[in-house]
Amino acid sequence: MIRCLVFALPFAALGACAPAPEGSDHPLAWDNFGRAIEASFEDQPFANGAAVSVVTAEREEMRTYNLVPCRGGTRICGGSAHGPAGTLTATPDHSVVRGAYRGRAFYLSPGGDGAVIVHGTQAPLAWE
Repeated sequence: MIRCLVFALPFAALGACAPAPEGSDHPLAWDNFGRAIEASFEDQPFANGAAVSVVTAEREEMRTYNLVPCRGGTRICGGSAHGPAGTLTATPDHSVVRGAYRGRAFYLSPGGDGAVIVHGTQAPLAWE
């Protein structure tokens, strides 16, 4: 991993000075470069159809959730493949699951972190 980072650093320095690609919604090319690195080296949620286990501290209480691809991979269900079906959308930084657990939106970042929003309150999470 360190060898990969040492190799990538000179390219990162060049990318930080480059203008953002035309049509980009981000002002710095570094953001797009960083996303490319995450996509290449970080774990991605629901890769290969795998379920995701989530741990979070909501209102100072530890909670766990299971997010499972279901309905032929078109939805994400809460608890098991037969649980409530939610939706999965992608942003440049997160995979967002809504509807699998009532009142919760899960923002899963590459690499195993993110946040859950519960009735307007945000809490950090870890996923695997």
